[in-house]
Amino acid sequence: QASFSLVRFGGLLGCPALAPGTSPVALHRAVAAAAATVAMAAGRQVWEVVGGGDKGGIVVRQGEGLDSPLVQERLHTGSLVVERTLAGERLHFDRLTGGGPTTGWVSLRLTNGKEMMVKATGIWEVVGGGDKGGIVVRTEKDVSSPQAPGRLSTGALVRELVLEGERLHYTRLTGSGPVNGWVSIKLKDSDKALMARCGGAASSQAPATAPAAAAPPPPPAPDSAGALLSAMPDRPSGPVTGRKMRVVGVHGTPANSSIMKFQTTLLRKALGNTVEWIFIDAPTPWSPNPGTGFPNDEERSDFEKRLAQGKPFVQWYHTHVHGSGGAYHGDEWHYVEECVRFLWEFFAKEAPVDLVVAFSQGSSMVSILIEMMRRAGQEPPWRGNVFFNGGNVDDSRYHFEDQCHLPTVYVAGGAADTFGDYITGEIRKMYTSLTVLEHQDGHTFPITQPRAGEVMDQAAGQMRRLCGLSEAKPEPSPVAPKKAPAPAPAKAPAPAKAPAERTRHPLDEEDSDFPPGKWTVDYIGQARGKCKGCNCEWYQWNPNKLRPERGDSGDATITEWFLNDYDSLRCQACKCKFSDHKSLGPVNKPAGFYPGINEADVNALMDSGD
Repeated sequence: QASFSLVRFGGLLGCPALAPGTSPVALHRAVAAAAATVAMAAGRQVWEVVGGGDKGGIVVRQGEGLDSPLVQERLHTGSLVVERTLAGERLHFDRLTGGGPTTGWVSLRLTNGKEMMVKATGIWEVVGGGDKGGIVVRTEKDVSSPQAPGRLSTGALVRELVLEGERLHYTRLTGSGPVNGWVSIKLKDSDKALMARCGGAASSQAPATAPAAAAPPPPPAPDSAGALLSAMPDRPSGPVTGRKMRVVGVHGTPANSSIMKFQTTLLRKALGNTVEWIFIDAPTPWSPNPGTGFPNDEERSDFEKRLAQGKPFVQWYHTHVHGSGGAYHGDEWHYVEECVRFLWEFFAKEAPVDLVVAFSQGSSMVSILIEMMRRAGQEPPWRGNVFFNGGNVDDSRYHFEDQCHLPTVYVAGGAADTFGDYITGEIRKMYTSLTVLEHQDGHTFPITQPRAGEVMDQAAGQMRRLCGLSEAKPEPSPVAPKKAPAPAPAKAPAPAKAPAERTRHPLDEEDSDFPPGKWTVDYIGQARGKCKGCNCEWYQWNPNKLRPERGDSGDATITEWFLNDYDSLRCQACKCKFSDHKSLGPVNKPAGFYPGINEADVNALMDSGD
């Protein structure tokens, strides 16, 4: 659903993937619909979804009214849509990229003023090259640089990375052709346009001297970096009081925020509900390139696609040249500067941030960001890092000039991680205030108990210490025993009343977008309702009751069991698979949550062992 790919059909535009055996008539209609949607973008406003990041997207309704029926799936954060109608604060859209419903109505902002949609900037459409199947793409800004394989298809939509004069550095959103490259916006010595804007100019348009990421020169000097980017806020100091610890989760490659949220399950359990997590998605698109011999280029597994929850797989930098030295030493990484700008502005906006937890390539991207900040005369505005299987920098242009004293916890995967010894050695040279924890599960988050629990407890303790708190996990507040109600006097039966609407529960989110009726959150954050295979009215599941019901000795964690047997999580009422129960969309609540649950039971879900 999240994949836009008409290349397999030989077309030029993006449309949702169709099931095998789709009839030629249906295929023709799908192609025509996709073409019509993209064609509308040139003359109409394009919007971007910026809200709902913690829930996988924003609520969509079938009609303009806020009381109109909900569409089952959310419009994914980061999606681009084209405006059909704008009625005050309500937008009728057609989706261009991303995931979720293809059309519907959304709100531009919540009642508290928080923005859900913004006008997209820096979106362009290819309008030239219709007689040749598209326009020429080159690998660098210079028009004499090598031509990229294939043309950028007419009708494709791209996002502007850098605009220098009449040369545009882009990343492709829809259509076919090179994913990244440089194109001319009009023919030389002619007024014939090759590219046309869809919506506003890019807010981060670089000056004429900005570096070209397709062949990056040395990183910007401190003065120029300071002129281009926001000043960093001060690093938090002293114990965290009056708020939760704020932790940013930075995913690996290829992945997205949904996958990172799943990967950090054990760590989040170890920290309990004392942390506000912020999961971020990289800005660089990713597509598989099988056969290169490098794991990050391979097609993703079905399990990974399920964990992605419909969001596209993305990456931070792109490894343009794989080094031949020890491990990947001598790599050449592209789109680094774009990601530095993206993260720089993110941290400036999200302050205060206490800690960064990153995996693999995400850890290396954080190391680069730290170095670019130091070269610009600024310091990282967070207290410390927790890196899993990464943080090394193998492109020599971004090597640390001096060691970094920012406290860092490095979690290594032991002998099962092919390059584990190399990465650990590099990290030891880069960071002086370093704590190294090791497990034997390889290039992944630890899952084998009891070591996985030990590592996560130690990492969580270090995180609390860096925030000025006790390393020990705080005990949940004691719950006073409930008093038995006094017996009520016998009454005559009251006349039947119409069922009242569900009252708003204090744990519901501000935007009041939870699905109506009875439901429970499954293990991947989906609200599950009525069973499609039997008469069970709603999905009933409690992870605290799962261990004795699953019939094993209880030695394995729920995560391990889940990874090995995805379909064996069953409704505890009807025993059907959780996937047999209707999905009502993602909700930002712990597994086992249901409407009307009390806060003590919510804390028990959050604090329970895995």
